[in-house]
Amino acid sequence: MSFSSGDQYEIAASGYSCTVTQVGATLRSLSFHGRDLIESFSEREICPAAHGAFLFPWPNRIEKGSYLYEGNSYQLDISEPSTMSAIHGLCRWQPFVLTEWESDFISLSYELYPTPGYPFHLGVSLSYKLRDDGLVVTTQVENLGERRALYGVGHHPYLSPGASYCADDVILTIDAQTVCNRQVVDPLGRVVPPSAFAEGVSLRGLILDDTFSDLKRDKSTVSRVSITGGDKVTVEIWMDEHYRYVQIFSGDTLDSARRRKAVAIEPMTCPPQAFRTKEAVFEIAPQEMMDMRWGMRIK
Repeated sequence: MSFSSGDQYEIAASGYSCTVTQVGATLRSLSFHGRDLIESFSEREICPAAHGAFLFPWPNRIEKGSYLYEGNSYQLDISEPSTMSAIHGLCRWQPFVLTEWESDFISLSYELYPTPGYPFHLGVSLSYKLRDDGLVVTTQVENLGERRALYGVGHHPYLSPGASYCADDVILTIDAQTVCNRQVVDPLGRVVPPSAFAEGVSLRGLILDDTFSDLKRDKSTVSRVSITGGDKVTVEIWMDEHYRYVQIFSGDTLDSARRRKAVAIEPMTCPPQAFRTKEAVFEIAPQEMMDMRWGMRIK
C-alpha cells in the first residue's frame, strides 16, 4: 500500500513506540504505553504544519529567501508566500533512504545535491533510538562537496498535553534568559519575562511563536524543556549543546481541527534568519562530519 508520507517504519522498546516516515524522515508518532507524547497525523495525510518534521539545512524562516555567503548572493525558493520567506529547509518532502532498521532503532539518510539557491553538497543521516529513558534522535551531517558549506538543523514535534486536553491546559517549563523574537505578552497585555518560564507558566490564552535562547544547561551540557498537561503527565525534551535555541509555537494559526491542540517545541541549532545574520550558523569544511543529539521522554 502506498502512503502520502511513503513507507512507515515502526520501532518499540520499554513501553515506548514510534513511527518514522520515509518522506522527510519525519517523526510521525511517539507514544508511551499507548499515551501519545506528540500529536500525530495519518499515514494517508501530507504532513500538516511540519508535525514531527526534520528541518535541514536550516530551521525556521529566511526572509525573502535571500542571503550572502563568502561574497556571493543566493536566492532560495519562497516556500511560504504569506511571509515571503523560505521556511524549514529543503528536505521535508524528500524520500530518505533506509540504512538500518531494528526493533528499537532506525536510521535513514539523504544526499542533498547543490542547487542555485543552495550550492552545497551535504549528506545527512538521521537516527531514532528507543531506550528505557525514551527517544534519542541523532543527526549526522557530512560535507560531500569541495567547498565550505553553511547549515543549521531543527526538529518540529508538537508535544501532546493529553488526548482530552489542549494547549490551554499546559504548563510550559523552560529555563532561558532570552526571547529572540519579541517579548512574551499574556492575554491581559502584561509582559511575561523569560525567567518566569523556569518555574512553569500556564499557556491558557497565551499565544506563543517565539525563539528562546541562552538556555540553562546541566553539568553534561544538556538543556531541557517540558510541558505538563491536564492529566499531570510531563513530557520533556532534552538537547545537547549544539541546540542553542528552542522555538515554542502554541498552534494558534493552524486550522481549526489542530489549533492549540498541542505545543510545538522545536530544538534548533540556530535562530530564524541565521543564513542572513550568520548567528550560530554552522560552517562545515569538505569531508568534515558533525553530529548532534536531542531526545524526548515521559516523566
